Amino acid sequence: MAAPPLNREVGVYRFAVGTLHVAGLAGPFVDALMGLVKPKEGFYWLRVGGMPVDMGRNELVRTFLESEAEWLLQVDSDMVFAPGSLERLASRKLDLVGGLCFTRYVPPLPAVFRGVTRVREDGREFLRIRCRETMEWLQTHPEALEVCPVVLDPAPDDAMVKADGSGAAFLLAHRRVFERVGEPWFKRDDLKKGEDFYFFEKARRAGVQLWIDRSVIVGHLWGDIAIGPEDFVAYQAVYPFERIIET
Repeated sequence: MAAPPLNREVGVYRFAVGTLHVAGLAGPFVDALMGLVKPKEGFYWLRVGGMPVDMGRNELVRTFLESEAEWLLQVDSDMVFAPGSLERLASRKLDLVGGLCFTRYVPPLPAVFRGVTRVREDGREFLRIRCRETMEWLQTHPEALEVCPVVLDPAPDDAMVKADGSGAAFLLAHRRVFERVGEPWFKRDDLKKGEDFYFFEKARRAGVQLWIDRSVIVGHLWGDIAIGPEDFVAYQAVYPFERIIET
């Protein structure tokens, strides 16, 4: 995949949106992408398919760095997002910031990780998922449960939270993050630990702070259903946190 040509109207695109997909593109994802509010400078779309997840993500980053764009929003093809999602993340002016996403398996869990639970002999870290903290925040902000996906407006004062890891399903990064972290940015290990955890661990050790903007709530597609915070809250009654993982 070659880097895109210059946008002759504005000089260059400052933003790129990179999508990794294994199969075809779901209709709800395409609808969300078409409805995404563009920054005033515009953005271009990069798409990679037909390769393993870690290789595909590395190809997206590599192609992005060949362009003159400053920011890359990685968004997976099984996500849906509100029109103002990129605009809100960009307004934070942070090197690495993601939206609030939830897993689509049972029970749905927030992709917000902070704190090391254990370290393997090879130095790889396992992180604590912030279930209770996320639940308490949602209970304080019931408007976050009304619809998914959504950008809360106005954004709550406590929307921003530091994290050690998340997913790369809706993640905005400045090019200097990838330049500092170095290739390979994403890699799956022999325990099938997520390629995104590999990236966040490298970023953390390179001094890059990850933030989660909880005012940007992203849905995780399960068929045509968007799994989000309401599902997380509903399943909590059946799957208490203590039965899932240390919180």
